[in-house]
Amino acid sequence: MKQKIIPIAAIFLVFILFLSACSSKESKSVCGNKIMEAGEQCDASGCTANQICTEKCKCETFSPPSLPE
Repeated sequence: MKQKIIPIAAIFLVFILFLSACSSKESKSVCGNKIMEAGEQCDASGCTANQICTEKCKCETFSPPSLPE
């Protein structure tokens, strides 16, 4: 009986260590998920009226194209 307990305990310990390693990693910012995260100026919205939110979550001034005369 003792021989079965040791492998089960070892598997359990490895599983717990794996879970703790996964939860302790810092999450990276994901642009486009509509959640403002570290390093983002915007995320689909949040810029001023004359700015747009780029695909890199940075606000840039928007200048509309000029119309032909």
